[in-house]
Amino acid sequence: MPPRPPTTSTGRGLTAVIAVLCLCALIAGAGLAGAPRVLGQQTPSDASRDGSAPGDGPASGDGSVAIVMDASSSMLEADVGGTRLAAAQSAARELVDSLPEGARVGMLAYGTEESDASDNRDAACRDVVTLAPVQPVDKAALTDRIDGLTARGYTPIGNALLAAAEELGDEGERSIVLVSDGLDTCAPPDPCEVAGDLAGAGVDMTVHTVGFLVDDAARAQLECIAGATGGRFTEASDAASLSGQLQFLTRRGIEGYQTRGTPFEMGLTLRDAPMLGEGLYLSELTGAAMSGGRGPAGHLGFEIPDGHIAHVSATLIPPVDPDPTSGVTAAGLRIEADHVAEECRVTGSDTSYEVGGGWKSPGATHLVIPATENEPACSPDGYRVIAQRTGVSASELEVEVLLQFEPVPSDGEITGYPAVQSVPADAPAPDFGAAVPVAGGTSFNGADAVGPGTYSDALVPGETRFYRVPVEWGERLALGLRVPGSVRGALDHIQLEVANPFRVKPSTAVRTTFEDGPEEVFLLDTVPVQYRNRDGDQEMSVQSQAGEHYIMVSLNDGSNSLPRGIEQPFELAVAIDGEPAPGPDWRPVFGDGPEPGLGGVAPTAPDQDPTAVDDGSVEAADEGAEGGTGWAWIAGGVLVVALAVVVGVALVRGRRGGGAGR
Repeated sequence: MPPRPPTTSTGRGLTAVIAVLCLCALIAGAGLAGAPRVLGQQTPSDASRDGSAPGDGPASGDGSVAIVMDASSSMLEADVGGTRLAAAQSAARELVDSLPEGARVGMLAYGTEESDASDNRDAACRDVVTLAPVQPVDKAALTDRIDGLTARGYTPIGNALLAAAEELGDEGERSIVLVSDGLDTCAPPDPCEVAGDLAGAGVDMTVHTVGFLVDDAARAQLECIAGATGGRFTEASDAASLSGQLQFLTRRGIEGYQTRGTPFEMGLTLRDAPMLGEGLYLSELTGAAMSGGRGPAGHLGFEIPDGHIAHVSATLIPPVDPDPTSGVTAAGLRIEADHVAEECRVTGSDTSYEVGGGWKSPGATHLVIPATENEPACSPDGYRVIAQRTGVSASELEVEVLLQFEPVPSDGEITGYPAVQSVPADAPAPDFGAAVPVAGGTSFNGADAVGPGTYSDALVPGETRFYRVPVEWGERLALGLRVPGSVRGALDHIQLEVANPFRVKPSTAVRTTFEDGPEEVFLLDTVPVQYRNRDGDQEMSVQSQAGEHYIMVSLNDGSNSLPRGIEQPFELAVAIDGEPAPGPDWRPVFGDGPEPGLGGVAPTAPDQDPTAVDDGSVEAADEGAEGGTGWAWIAGGVLVVALAVVVGVALVRGRRGGGAGR
């Protein structure tokens, strides 16, 4: 965060069993006063449209999954210990056993009833059978149907997708997980076109594909099917890893970042920039086509109220890639302040780099922009921010934009605030007590509320867990992370970080490696939060705003030879140290922003019922840390979550070889 700015500007099979294991990973993935009111501005009493502390946003509802199995004639080819079909049946039984009770999962198979004779093509291309309807799973009945599968027919992928979509119905979030060992042999309908039609119709449905023993043509087709709906393609090719992969059949996959905010499209120029109000927004940016370059610039605008400064925080969301060695290439984001009037000199820029795969948590690129009230050319509604991606990646990535207007205290008030403070030499370390089970969020928006105490959680390689805790003026965070030996017996990498209410992270973080062995404890301190920390160095200035702060724990294994879906447990000790100190009453608000205005016109915030940040969950955390009874419902909920994550990615969030059956 730049210094205090009232008067200056600032600157990613060979065995059928492996294929179904990949299917498991797909099913098993994913599930935070008194100032004048102006157009598009919220006051702290507004909080947000939906009552908005971070993590209080709308949650994704329960979803449904339809698994489509390949029983075409090519599944009769030999595989380890029998045929591909026999191996797939064994793995599918394991999958069914791992499903949580009540999970809405159905299964279909194609090519199992009609022969692949050339004169039987019409009937064989309609051969799609429902083994179990999409409803709370009946494990015994579905296992019997799996055991009875025979492989004999064609590969009608397009028709199988249509049948699966019909089974899923038209309510809630729905996913199809398709397994195939080759190309569709029945088109029309073309399966990629079917997937595109589903996506184009605005259907809330994602298709994930798993290919094994597929050639280049089949790989391309399966990639196209998944890509058309925002799904994920995986490929099985390593029979030697079968025994190692079996251990995570009942485990889950990576839960991706949960975005939130009012959608908007950035403008191409300063003049056509959409005008934003106070709150959270969501957009997209395309990366650079060449190394060392920047992607196309996006523009956004806002009006700074008199006596205020603007905070613009932009969080680039890195993609979640199933390859555990991914995430080493940074995706950068640069934002720069500007004004539509050439005579108005507004400066300041900031750049951040994000990586996926659990190497670190996302953070924010942040600008503080003061209103240049003494410059006649600087109209209040002319302020703009230019955003550009850096790094080589032409794909689009989502960007969350948080816009805040902070009242500027008077010089007299600032003088009365404590000076810059560092971490006291005798600062106590956090104590580890009886741990309360929690389920950390998957983003700033879903951060789980915690207070002082000890908490137990788990994550898989490639994930970040988010928590939020209120830190007031004069207070500081003291954190401890206790990790048992690596559950997988691997050299794993874990990182503990913090972020301020604007999502900005100091460079001080704890990142270390650990292996199978005795538990290890890591500690992280922050400086006391003081307004005048803005006058200190960059590390100090980050801790210069009271309000909801964030704690992030990330895990990356850095290995492509070990299963990724094994949960690693950890304990997090949270302590808040320090003495209350004077500081401004203003706090950031986190609700979705009002609809953007066009043509340089600031948006008007709708009438809203006054709401306040709900600290009830934080109080419950305090009570649970003392007696445990206040957390009973959370402990029960964590059990449900731990089971439900088996079908998480398919239920919550949509995101490659020979021959086919005829």
